[in-house]
Amino acid sequence: VLLVIVVVLGGGLVAAGSVADDAGGVIPGGGDGLGSPVEVAPGVSVPVASGWTREEPPSGIAARFTRGSAILDVFVLPGAATEADLYLSYVNQVLLAGATSLQAGEPQQVQLDAGTPAARGGYLGTFQGVAVPIEGELTAVLTSDGRGVVFDGWAGQGQLAPVLEEIRAMVDGSAVS
Repeated sequence: VLLVIVVVLGGGLVAAGSVADDAGGVIPGGGDGLGSPVEVAPGVSVPVASGWTREEPPSGIAARFTRGSAILDVFVLPGAATEADLYLSYVNQVLLAGATSLQAGEPQQVQLDAGTPAARGGYLGTFQGVAVPIEGELTAVLTSDGRGVVFDGWAGQGQLAPVLEEIRAMVDGSAVS
C-alpha cells in the first residue's frame, strides 16, 4: 500500500507543473469562500474553497483539489496511536520515500473547526523527477473508527503561500468522523 502511495505521490509531483485552472470543474464557493462539503471517503468531507477544482485523483489518493499549480491531496490510511504518529509516519514512509532531500517540521497540535484534534507541520523538499523544490503543509487526523486522514497541501517552492489560507480553511472546515 505504501509503495502505491509513493508512486502516486511521485506522479502527482511530476504533474504539478502542468496543472492549470479548469473553469469547467471549478466548484463555486459560498459567501464565506467555501462551497458545500464534498464527501471524499466515508465519514470524511471537505468544503471546497471558491476557485478550487476537484480532479480525478491518482490511485491511492482519496481526493485531489487544485488551484493553478497548488494541490490539496487527501489520503485515507491505516490509523496510528496519535495524530503526531500519523504525521510522522506519512513523512517517513511516503514523503521520504520519493525525496532526494527533505526538511519536515515537527508536528504541532491543532484543532479543526469542529474541535477535532490534529497534527500539522510544514515541509520543503526535492523529489525524484520533479524540476522544482516542493513546499507543503500536512495535517493528520484520526477518525473515530481508527482510520488516519492526511491532508497534504503542496506546490512549487514560493507558490504555496498565496493559497495556504485557503488550504487551511478547507482542511480546518473538514468533517472527519
